[in-house]
Amino acid sequence: TSPKEWAENEKPDLVARARVRKEAILAQSSDALLPDDVDRRIRERFPIRLKR
Repeated sequence: TSPKEWAENEKPDLVARARVRKEAILAQSSDALLPDDVDRRIRERFPIRLKR
């Protein structure tokens, strides 16, 4: 968009839009699972706080 369009659209805040998008993504369930052995090795090496 052009600067004029941006101003006409009430100058949308990109950070606020990104935050809304992030929350929408994180609210979705994910089927992207790692095999148990890979998950275990990652959790041994890094302080992962997410539940399995």
